[in-house]
Amino acid sequence: MTPNRPALDLVKPPNLTVKHLAKLMLAQPHEIERLLQEWAFPQLAGGRKPHAPVPYYGPVRNALIDAIRLGEEGPLVNARVKNNAEGEAELAKGDDSSEAILTRCGHRDRALQDLLGSRYLRADALVRRGRKTTIRSAGVEVRATPDLVLPGECQPVDHRFVYAWFGGPPLDRQEARLTLELAHWVAAEASSVEFSMRQFEYWLVNEGEVVKPRKRRVRTATRAAKVLSIVATLWSSLKPPVGRQARSSDRPTSA
Repeated sequence: MTPNRPALDLVKPPNLTVKHLAKLMLAQPHEIERLLQEWAFPQLAGGRKPHAPVPYYGPVRNALIDAIRLGEEGPLVNARVKNNAEGEAELAKGDDSSEAILTRCGHRDRALQDLLGSRYLRADALVRRGRKTTIRSAGVEVRATPDLVLPGECQPVDHRFVYAWFGGPPLDRQEARLTLELAHWVAAEASSVEFSMRQFEYWLVNEGEVVKPRKRRVRTATRAAKVLSIVATLWSSLKPPVGRQARSSDRPTSA
């Protein structure tokens, strides 16, 4: 008997995160439609409903925020224990494939290990999760949600908006910089506050580095608008890829 599969409904209206948009802007022309297919039909990444988040590294991000707030590594250690216990429980239930469970738990455990003793654990009692900021361009919704925010003394012009890369493969520096420039663009378009590019950082956790551009290139907003026009044109005609699951490497770590 063929198992019931969720209906593959196209996400409407078309929407992308700044991480998605950066990837599209750097992609070859023949790659754009494939990437859009996988983002337009998120059910391919595990049968989830449209717009439902993929909390792949959510527990890692939350443990990092708690560790910074408390100024100690305890939350990271506890998160590793919880991650392993939940993995064993999921394997026992058998609701998901053992390979998927082991891969997910393994990735989270490696990210938590990378954070232990890292340069990112400077105590800050005011650290919090980032809030979503959204704009619309060419009929496409673009959203930016930092993984965490480190408030400054003068709000909000001294805040530090931090994106974190918890993935295993190294993130291309060009993609990291472009993501931050797009986040700055979204913030500038959505608010009357003048944000500095220096407020936006990308923590490459697996490499122990921080990407922090000095300024946003003028051409970034223009290029983004052109790509979003292409997205708006292609979106309604997208069809789900046949016989293939969305790749875990394409899952965003955060919005």
